[in-house]
Amino acid sequence: MSTRFSFYSELAILVGLLQDSIGKSANLRQLALVWTEIGMSQTQRQERREGLVLHVDNLLEAMSSEELNLKTKLEESLESNKVELFDLCKQLSLKEEEVSEIRRLHMHTTSLCVHTYT
Repeated sequence: MSTRFSFYSELAILVGLLQDSIGKSANLRQLALVWTEIGMSQTQRQERREGLVLHVDNLLEAMSSEELNLKTKLEESLESNKVELFDLCKQLSLKEEEVSEIRRLHMHTTSLCVHTYT
């Protein structure tokens, strides 16, 4: 349940930030001013607005892809570290309670790493 709440909270924050940013954007004001000054027709403006939305959507898609790649790399790195950790524990002939403590520390470290990247 908390993951769902976190997702919707994050989505709301992102939407709010975009709305604030777009509303204050000098670039958007410049576009509207230029289109007005050159006497662009409503049809042309509509085409330009659609192009603008397409550019923003493409940027968001590229950023999303980059973030998914980062997530995959983090997951692969964590799995690799987990395997290495257990191999080292086996080589050191650690007792079960020592391995449990190392697992607990590893999970805590993993949590810190994920929070650092997010």
